[in-house]
Amino acid sequence: MCLLLYVATSGEQACFETDVLKVEEVDPARESVRQWLSLPVVRFVGAHTGCSCDFESVIANEPFEFYEGMFEYDKDNEDDLRSMQALVALIRQHVARDGRVELFPVWDGDEPKPPLGTIEKRLSALQPETWFFVQHFLYRVTADPP
Repeated sequence: MCLLLYVATSGEQACFETDVLKVEEVDPARESVRQWLSLPVVRFVGAHTGCSCDFESVIANEPFEFYEGMFEYDKDNEDDLRSMQALVALIRQHVARDGRVELFPVWDGDEPKPPLGTIEKRLSALQPETWFFVQHFLYRVTADPP
């Protein structure tokens, strides 16, 4: 079973694959995820492993802040960090164009289940070394105020 990250935007999202990130159409068997996202263009986003498991995430009943030592990046998981950096860059592009992005990290097969809650984030809060997902929470990322 894998973690799957869905990203929703109001504008088009091109599908592509690099060595650290891939963006694909939503598999027809997982279309139920769209009911939780308010933006019309939804894609699956995978890390360097193909699924979304290598984006840093935790299982918790409520959101909490990063603390020092929570995740340690070293040579063994350098690709995880590169995937997170590519994801944050992608989110920044979409927020710059559309004003906001929604993200929903959920275990494969749990797409029909409603989010546990919503987490609002400003774009500047997304630092690849310290940002992580609380699984099954809906994220809304917006631009920083001018």
